[in-house]
Amino acid sequence: MMKKVTVKVLSGLSLSVLMVSAWAEPVQNANAPMTQQQVSRRVINNVANVEMNFNRGTGNAGVMSFSLPPRHSAPKIERTRNELILTFPDLALAANAQRSYDVAEFGTPVRNVSLQRMGNDTKITIANGAAWDYSVKDNGSQYVVTVNNQAALFNALDERPKPKSFKGGRITLDFQDVDVRTILQIIAKESGQNIVASDSVQGKMTLNLKDVPWDQALDLVMQARNLDMRKHGNVWRIAPRNELLNQERDQMRGQRELSELGALLSRTFQLKYKSVEEFKTLLESTTTGNSSGSSSNSILTSRGSAMFDTGTNTMIVTDTQPVITKFEKLVAQLDVPVRQVMIEARIVEANEGFSRELGVKWQAGSVDDAGHAHTGVGGGHNISGFNSGSNNSGGSTWQPQVNNGVRDWGQPNVYLPATAATSAISLWRSTQHGFLGLELSAMQENNKGKVVSSPRVLTQDRKEASLSEGEDVPYQTATSSGATATQFVEAVTGIKVTPQITPDGNVIMTLKVTKNSISRYTPLGDPVIGKKEVETSAMVENGGTMVVGGIYVEENTNDAGKVPLLGDIPVLGNLFKHTTKKNARRELLIFVTPRIIDTLNTSGLNY
Repeated sequence: MMKKVTVKVLSGLSLSVLMVSAWAEPVQNANAPMTQQQVSRRVINNVANVEMNFNRGTGNAGVMSFSLPPRHSAPKIERTRNELILTFPDLALAANAQRSYDVAEFGTPVRNVSLQRMGNDTKITIANGAAWDYSVKDNGSQYVVTVNNQAALFNALDERPKPKSFKGGRITLDFQDVDVRTILQIIAKESGQNIVASDSVQGKMTLNLKDVPWDQALDLVMQARNLDMRKHGNVWRIAPRNELLNQERDQMRGQRELSELGALLSRTFQLKYKSVEEFKTLLESTTTGNSSGSSSNSILTSRGSAMFDTGTNTMIVTDTQPVITKFEKLVAQLDVPVRQVMIEARIVEANEGFSRELGVKWQAGSVDDAGHAHTGVGGGHNISGFNSGSNNSGGSTWQPQVNNGVRDWGQPNVYLPATAATSAISLWRSTQHGFLGLELSAMQENNKGKVVSSPRVLTQDRKEASLSEGEDVPYQTATSSGATATQFVEAVTGIKVTPQITPDGNVIMTLKVTKNSISRYTPLGDPVIGKKEVETSAMVENGGTMVVGGIYVEENTNDAGKVPLLGDIPVLGNLFKHTTKKNARRELLIFVTPRIIDTLNTSGLNY
């Protein structure tokens, strides 16, 4: 049966990862013994459930606890400069359980933990920083790997247990085979302390102490006879260590039984900043956090209950007095104002362009005495635009067509004009037997532009916020039935951010900034969206500005169209050319500034 892999952060210093193989049996009861069929299935398929817990230990050590089958083989351990590799033979993971976990934010030497299946083996790779050491401990079903910072380890070795400091008055004792109770009585008399010895304190001792503090002599006697003491007011009670521990354990067990059997109380908590839904989720996670569904991790006892009223944001808890006290402390710690962050993103887009285009069109031709037109340059066809008329002899003659008083001799023989000419110089000469037309066209364009977008969004610490401005552009698509459907694509400017305020006042941001717009349309009329996006994670000081992205594009184009051979003639070849020159530069910069808004100084809020 397939189980889903889940990752859950239990606290700021603990990471719990549960990986269940593809053949894992569903857990009905965590305490119920496995059937023979389940055991045989695990052996045959060579797979097992694996649970990994990551915690930060003493001295910022990374502690990884792997829950393995009790009968697992010892791993093969390899150490490189920055990696610790453990290979467990005959222990295979499911394919969906192979993944890598980034644990660098816990502040330990461990940077990453990855689990891989290598045939029928399981390979665990622990990537560490510099100057580290490790230790392993196999507890049967738990395999614990501890990675220490070597510098912290040396400091811990230097911090050896310091000798006790004794400040009591000095006494001299010289006894042989004296009862321990008698020695305690003498020390109590010399020190002026009230000491009560338990009936189980028995035995004899030989002492020869000269000019030593009385508290040091008492400490030596207790260590020699495995005794311990507890202070009650101004009276010291001395008894065997195991006896005191058992009495304290029985006392705690009795207090727990009294609390479970005690009277139920009800307390109403009206929350100021948190939502009761968050507390409800917290309680549900504590009761369902383990695989067996047991409520042993719940704050409430088996008789307790909690009700939630979202309308008044009130939580009603019914349980014993110790549990009510726990809830009071819990609400006092969690129901606090959350710090907020204002995120401002400035998107600056600058454009600069220059284009120049030169072209020419001209024609030359002749007309004979009969009025027939003949082309000069470019030949191969008669000049268009002549009207057929009759002469005195009854025949027809060719004459130019007159449009609004201007003779039109037809299309030029050389036609290489500027496509979007802003100005033109025309030269026309017509005689009875010949004509010449010349037109020079030119276009030059300079453009500069700057577009500034400044989206801002306010959000709470560790809460995602998004802001977008733009439009949804429709376009047509074909469905499987042949009909058309309208869909939309976003052309927006927006920001999506999740800030995290660090203890030293900086802001860690998981940020995505977009500036999308319609760049052009296809021949079918569908829009083409030009995307400008940046997605990153970075840390910035409060009020500081950083550049999270920049794009610089430069385009240079030189085009030329000409008549073959004629366009290559020096100087005169320009009459048979069309030239285009374009230069364009685009620059996009994205700036982000976080500002922490302090809301923790709120006072006078009483419900």
